[in-house]
Amino acid sequence: MHGIIFKSLKDFVVTNHGHETWDEIRHEADLEQRVYLPIDTYDDGELVGLVEAATDLTEASIPDLLESFGRFAAGNLLDTYGNVVGDDWDALDLVANAETGIHTVLRAHNPDLDPPELVCRRDGDARITVYYRSPRRLCFVAKGIVLGVADHYGEQLTVTEATCMHDGDDQCELVVRR
Repeated sequence: MHGIIFKSLKDFVVTNHGHETWDEIRHEADLEQRVYLPIDTYDDGELVGLVEAATDLTEASIPDLLESFGRFAAGNLLDTYGNVVGDDWDALDLVANAETGIHTVLRAHNPDLDPPELVCRRDGDARITVYYRSPRRLCFVAKGIVLGVADHYGEQLTVTEATCMHDGDDQCELVVRR
């Protein structure tokens, strides 16, 4: 998994719970010596361990923690990959173009990266359906990222999940509305 995700998780924890909590999370996940660089890749299992430790220490549910983290991480992702975002895009435009714009660039520059597969269907000016597929099943993070993108643009979006891999579906269907 891309290091920007790990760096964003650290920033999220430190911002909301302090450095001591981040150190404790890394200790609980048996990763206290690990330093995460945004340009490197890391094993998915490390993220799982960190998230499980974070939920234990913060008493947040995994879905709630991951969605809040995704919302926070959107800012870091936009800072890092904003150069592939159209100047005239709004929040829905960015969501609609995440696969073709951002994920395609990620895969081209680093074949070791495996971002989720997104298929977006735009339904007019006020609705996009995002079909999310990934063996990581981090749809909660994806929902949060969409909300964080809306925050970045000063817009109001809602995200509902019509289907979910956590319920046995082969993909998640996220419906994003203005």
